[in-house]
Amino acid sequence: MLTGYMFTFYVPFRFMPPSSCLPAGDWLERASLFGGIAMMDFQALNREKLVSLTVTGRKSGKPHTVKIWFVAETGKVFVTSARGKDAQWVKNLRKTPTVTVQIGETTFQGTAVWREDDKVRSEVIPLFLRKYFLAKVFKWIGWYSVIFAFEITPET
Repeated sequence: MLTGYMFTFYVPFRFMPPSSCLPAGDWLERASLFGGIAMMDFQALNREKLVSLTVTGRKSGKPHTVKIWFVAETGKVFVTSARGKDAQWVKNLRKTPTVTVQIGETTFQGTAVWREDDKVRSEVIPLFLRKYFLAKVFKWIGWYSVIFAFEITPET
């Protein structure tokens, strides 16, 4: 028998249907037209956990694909590396900013812009911390000591 204090922990969660419940081009049905360009439903994209980035190797010129964390916000996709600037995909993307992005069933070409400004620290990194619990742990142990992000804009 346990004696002493009893604690109850409540973990908030929200129900999100698995991506397999949505048909392959479902974001197109929910897209809006702006200037003749279909805008993706970035809120729906955020339900996915990982993005597949295909970047061009800076030495080989061959395509390399990595699966990493991402956040989608205001028509852009943001990616970063908790381990800093030494990740190979980071070096590759800095040299050749053209990238293929696959989030769930949605694939598009984009251009990545390197960002190290104050908005990355105040606006982008908090999005990662809100979406990924492990990002909070990594920040706590010092992996986010160098703050940067790539801002990927879909080609029109």
